[in-house]
Amino acid sequence: MSRELHTKKDKLIILKVCYILLILIVTVGLTCELYFVVERYLSVKRVDEYKLTIDGIYLGQKPNVTFTGKIWEKQFEKYKPNALWTALVGNERYTVKINSHGFRTNEFDAVKPDGVYRIICIGASTTFDGKTNDKTYPAILERKLKQAYPHLNIEVLNFGISGTMTDYWINRVDDLFKFQPDMIIQYNAVNDISWYHMNRQNNCINKLKYYLRRTLNLSFVIQKLFPTDTSFLDNCMLNTFHNFDVISSEARSRGVEYIVGSFATPDFNRASDIHRQYLNAIVQREWGHGLRLKDYSSYNEFFKRYNRQFRSFVAQNNLSTVFVDEAITDPDLFTDVCHMKPEGIEKLADTFFDGVIKILNKELPLKN
Repeated sequence: MSRELHTKKDKLIILKVCYILLILIVTVGLTCELYFVVERYLSVKRVDEYKLTIDGIYLGQKPNVTFTGKIWEKQFEKYKPNALWTALVGNERYTVKINSHGFRTNEFDAVKPDGVYRIICIGASTTFDGKTNDKTYPAILERKLKQAYPHLNIEVLNFGISGTMTDYWINRVDDLFKFQPDMIIQYNAVNDISWYHMNRQNNCINKLKYYLRRTLNLSFVIQKLFPTDTSFLDNCMLNTFHNFDVISSEARSRGVEYIVGSFATPDFNRASDIHRQYLNAIVQREWGHGLRLKDYSSYNEFFKRYNRQFRSFVAQNNLSTVFVDEAITDPDLFTDVCHMKPEGIEKLADTFFDGVIKILNKELPLKN
């Protein structure tokens, strides 16, 4: 009888210890969660001020922003021909001019004149980007190519449409190739990953798995202890690569050269402390919101995996490629997770310049 009582007491002690441990674990977990929530709240207030200085324009003061004009005929799909949009931000003026064909580029003949070597750059806002039309990467690329090949009549056209995905031109193939390009350059991926794949806008992710992961990611603690597996979006990435393959095949069938770039993002480890807080905040509020990602590091792991898969894809399909992710990593060149300051846009043009001349050099010598 005494042995039974002793056994019951032992069990009771064990249960009490387990209960206390459980209470401690829950208490520590909730305390950590509260800490991360408060820390992020405070950092967001700091980075809102930092965001005003990130592109070197605002000089730490809240800008006086004035907008004039509208450029969209249908948002994130088509610009209004001949539209003009300006923004005065502090003392800096941004100007967007849309030509008669509905693109942010110089006027050009729909029927390519004899002797013109026409390059068309397709993509989204990272192609469209620049304070003025002549400060976009396609415009800068054109100037560099004309300097390198003064005897060649080179035309680089910016067909970037902000907010679009890699599939944008697939249903508009005839609209693209009717302008008779000699070369197509494609640079985009971030919209696919952030606004399509992470938001489950296609059927590439198991529905139950997706919503379970989103639910778990509500917690800072759980997300830190059990990060989202980057293979989570592998099937989705295949859709993006398929879109590249379609455009490259259409180009090949028409005798058009095609170059596709990997995708550049800022190196978190090289960023200052406040810049890291900024990246974390904009991932939580915007770019990683579909999966409720809390930190830029978790978000960027998807891009590292994407670029690794991209290398395998272009090698298997023998595509001309520019590895932008290797060339541009300095966080000081970026204004967020993908858009760039003028210095970054210049470097983007340099990076594609290197890819273009590898093709042109097969037949055309560089200027001495």
